[in-house]
Amino acid sequence: MLTRTQLESHTNEEVRALLCVWSDRHVRQRLKGTLRNKAIFQEMARRMQRGFGVVRNWKQCRTKYKNLKYEYKMAKSAQAAAGSSGSGPGRYMKFFDELEAILLDRGLDGKDGNHDMQRRGPDGKG
Repeated sequence: MLTRTQLESHTNEEVRALLCVWSDRHVRQRLKGTLRNKAIFQEMARRMQRGFGVVRNWKQCRTKYKNLKYEYKMAKSAQAAAGSSGSGPGRYMKFFDELEAILLDRGLDGKDGNHDMQRRGPDGKG
């Protein structure tokens, strides 16, 4: 039987699906423009299920979104603390590059979110 923690932790494929949906320019703009974002996360959960077969509710999506943003900030801080002697921030966090592209408003393809990852699929394969 799976524990509550096992049920709530996200697989790499689920994180990739969340990143794909989050990378959509429209989703990014809506997330930036509102504090009451339940409806946005409900839509993200629906898109994850339809597009990737990932079943997560809106609260799980929002929690993972917040955790990823926090982990990104911690990885950036760790990189800054390591200075030039340390390696890149990707050393401190899985999916760092994808998250940085999203948070810097470049989308996952480096431009505006045409979803290169979505074309590859949530497992990272073509």
